[in-house]
Amino acid sequence: MKTARCSLLAIGLAACASSAGPHRYDHHPDRGDVYVKNAAVTLAREYWVIYDRGDGRHYLFPRPDGDRAIAAECAAGGPKAPLFRAAMLCEAASSTAAVDRVNSLSRDEAIEVSTFLHAGLKFKVTPGPGIEPHVLISDQVDVCNTYGSAREGALKSLCDRELGYVASGQRPDIGIGFTAEEATALAPLLNDLYGIP
Repeated sequence: MKTARCSLLAIGLAACASSAGPHRYDHHPDRGDVYVKNAAVTLAREYWVIYDRGDGRHYLFPRPDGDRAIAAECAAGGPKAPLFRAAMLCEAASSTAAVDRVNSLSRDEAIEVSTFLHAGLKFKVTPGPGIEPHVLISDQVDVCNTYGSAREGALKSLCDRELGYVASGQRPDIGIGFTAEEATALAPLLNDLYGIP
């Protein structure tokens, strides 16, 4: 049986931990890594998810280093900039030492980083075409299962493909892009899925 444990953090935010994580098709935690729900995130679901490595170190998936919002906060010298600099998050990690630091956050650091990122989360269509932030496979599957309209029109091929992979239990290890029509249809449904106005 999977168990959950809750604690009150030093910064006054509650967090609950369980062995499961929400991004079931995107991230398979190492044995012993435990998903920690950030109770400070008020959206319908979490994008940046915290994992406790069991030794006092925590990491986020997707990794936050180099995220646009974090880089902008660092460049502007905002209130979170000292934390982001200390955690080596202001730019994408380019050394083993930087990767180790990014993946070794304290629980308080992880909660603060996750909370900051979720406060500005909004899925947007980008030239290419694409969507930022990166669209998780789990979110694509949930959009297809949640919104009946997604199974028709611009997202029919995407939903048929992704749900077909789920049914077969096999998914090719390749990146699949979006057409302009798919990106335009998918972004607002992702925002609605997350409860983003």
